[in-house]
Parts: sequence; C-alpha cells; structure tokens
Amino acid sequence: MNNTISRKINIQNKPDLTPTSLHWSPSSPVVGSPLALSVEVENIGNITTPNDWIGVLYTINGICPEAMHCQWGGVKTSLEPGEKIIIGTNESLWNSTLGTHQIGALIDDQNLIKESNEDNNIITRSITVKPK
Repeated sequence: MNNTISRKINIQNKPDLTPTSLHWSPSSPVVGSPLALSVEVENIGNITTPNDWIGVLYTINGICPEAMHCQWGGVKTSLEPGEKIIIGTNESLWNSTLGTHQIGALIDDQNLIKESNEDNNIITRSITVKPK
C-alpha cells in the first residue's frame, strides 16, 4: 500500500512588489516639525515589472493626514526580480503632533502592477513625536 499525497501548485510568472522598510526624517521629530517619508520597495516576484508607475500612498494613523491632500510618492520605472528602489513623498503635508502615531505606506496604491500577491503591499511603523 502506497501512502501518497498530492497538491496542485499554481506558479505564477508575475512581479510581486513589497515594502521592505519605512523611514522618516527627521528621525526624532518634535511637535510641529514637517515629516518627510520614504519606503524601500522590492520586487520579490519572478519576473520584471512593466515600465509603469509605482505609486505609494502614505498614511498617518491609517488615514490621510490632511483632508484631500494625501502624502504620496512614485516613480515610473521597471524593477527586476530582487531589485529595490526607495520612493519618497511628493511633499511634507503633516506637521508632527505630540504622541505615538502609526506611519503607513501602501505601495502600488492604484493597483497598476498585476502582482502574484496583492496582499503584501502595506507596511506600518510606530513613531513617537516629542515636545519641543
């Protein structure tokens, strides 16, 4: 008697963008200081992305920091498998407020790149803003 098990595996030839790190400047913000954000994005997929817009939407505590003026960034480029790029904000729209906040970045926010995994495009980190 043979014991066997089988499983169907679907291997997709698609790029897969994922954020690998999230940074801000100044690194130790105080109340009122404008915050510049950047995220490192890597293609962990098995093919090159198309030469298209790779956008990033930045959030503070899960929302856009100013009504109708979200912080965003992006580049028009292609990424080889394993290649990384840093994408910064278009401008600093949020002046730091006192306390601990969740800074987030959603990459490929307009879903222009068809990826093998669309569920790994978000990164969040905590930041503490101190008094002046």
